[in-house]
This record gives sequence, structure tokens and C-alpha cells, in this order.
Amino acid sequence: MRQGVLPMDEPAAARAPDPPVQITLLANRRSGRGKAMRLADELDSILSSRGHSINRPALGHDLDLASAAGGSDRLVIIGGDGTVHHSCADAAELGVPVYHLATGTENLFARYFGMPRQPEPAADAIERDHPPIEIDLGSANGVPFALMCSLGIDASVIHRVENVRGGKGGHAMYVLPSIAEGLRPRIARLSITPGRNPPAEPFPFSGTAVVSNIPAYALRMDPCRGAEINDGQLDLALLGSTTSVGTAFDFLRCKLRSKRIRRLRAASFEIETRPDAPPNHIQIDGERPQAESPLPRTLEAGERLSLGVWPTKMRVHARPELAG
Repeated sequence: MRQGVLPMDEPAAARAPDPPVQITLLANRRSGRGKAMRLADELDSILSSRGHSINRPALGHDLDLASAAGGSDRLVIIGGDGTVHHSCADAAELGVPVYHLATGTENLFARYFGMPRQPEPAADAIERDHPPIEIDLGSANGVPFALMCSLGIDASVIHRVENVRGGKGGHAMYVLPSIAEGLRPRIARLSITPGRNPPAEPFPFSGTAVVSNIPAYALRMDPCRGAEINDGQLDLALLGSTTSVGTAFDFLRCKLRSKRIRRLRAASFEIETRPDAPPNHIQIDGERPQAESPLPRTLEAGERLSLGVWPTKMRVHARPELAG
């Protein structure tokens, strides 16, 4: 079944109306150049007209989500994948099923779970009553992530984007940073230890390392295409090219679902920058780590990145047949 499409035998107009529920809308006013707030207003109007109770706390660093959304039946996050990233720990702790109304560039979370992006179909999906999907979250030095964490060329591009972020949005803002990365690629030089029993030996690696919780990536180039969302483990894809052209071909192989990409699965990974290597850039859920985060923006020589599974699962308001 195509993502985001309602089953043909169950059109919205033919279903019995679902009982009214309490819904919290959490919108990132900076996402989509105001699109998130416009969609929040439209969704609020539609759901309110159908008899649902709507709560709209202001999204900010001082938001206490447990207090703001306590007692809600749904938590609708309106923004890009970064908005999901910054909300996922509180959402998991709260236990309210999450719906992502996407207004970002790639919108990997919403795409994976088949969540419609238009207000009317989104309202239909949000109000529909069904059991939530429980998913794992990853953890990088104690910072939770919903999608991925990586080191290497892709992380370096994201750092370059953040350094020049300005008027352009969408995929256009990646063009010049990608060209700059192509001319001066910053590959990762690492020592990696999978967390296994019996203990595994560390091994050296140079290239781009992607650790995923959900098999979704930009432009559908999914390095960890076999990742399971609730198996209590993380998947690691090792793209071993040390040039920008070679890495581009590695990602093309991912898009073509090639078996030539080396992949590992473990409950945890310890990743260290080799002593003779320059700092390695880190990205998490498509963003550069925040300055005040316990996750560093770069991993200096001898420093360690500890990756594992977050102790609390997050509940997602999605239907299993639409996921993937």
C-alpha cells in the first residue's frame, strides 16, 4: 500500500465518526517559513469543528511537555524531523501517541509512517482510533534520536549548511555546502566497537558511519534499510569510500538496495576518533548537535561516542500497514 493513502475499503466519509479526543498541537513556528503555524491553524479549525478538544502550548526550551500535554490522547508535532528530534524524549516519557504533520525538507519520520501532510487527510488519520506503534529511540551520549546519528561526509555537509543557513530553504540550501564538501571532503577516521556478548574487538574504519533506528534517509538512500524500529538494537552502515565521489557512489548503492554495503547490528556501539585523526563531525536526526548538548558537535582525537537504545519507547499514532 502506498504511504499516506487510506485503505480503499475504508474511505473517511464512510467510516463511523470516532469519539472526541483531546489533542495537543505542538508547532514549530520557524519550520517551513511559517507553514507549520498555518497548518496548525487549519488543523485546529478542522479538528475543533469535529468536536475534538484542542490544546496548543507554545513550543520553546522552557516548555514542560508533561504538564502541557498531560491527559492528551494524541500529540501532533508540526514541523520537520528536527522538531520530532527535540520532542521525542519528552514524548516517550509522556506516553502519548505521536503524529508528525511534516513541514520540513525530508520529513523522514512522517514519510516512514505514512502520515499525510495535508490538513484534511491528517485530521482523518489523527482522529482515527487504533492501537499505537511502540518504537525504540536511539541514544547518543545520552541524547535521544528518532532516526539516525552519523559521522563523516554527510555530517560534515550538515555542519556546512548550519554555518551558512540563511534565506534559502528546502533542498536548495544543501547545494553549495555539498559542492564545498565535494572539493574538500571531511571523512571520518574511527575506531568502532560493537556492543555484543561475548565482547567484540574494536576495528578501524575510514569513511562515513551511519547509525540508524528507523530505515529512512534523505532522498530514499537508506543505508540501514534492514533496521527494525522496535527490536532493541541499532543498525550501523559503513560506507567505506574515502573520497567524495566514492561516497556518492556508496549512497547510490544504498538507494539501489545494494548488498555491497557493510552493515552491523548491535545493542550498542562505542565509536572513537583515532588518536592520529582530525576531529570528526557529528549529525543527529539531520541536525548539528546543539551547543549546550552533552553530545559534542565534533569528536576530537581520543574522544568517544556511546550509542545505544533509549530506555523508554515512544508511542506513534500510525497504522502498521502504512509504515515502511
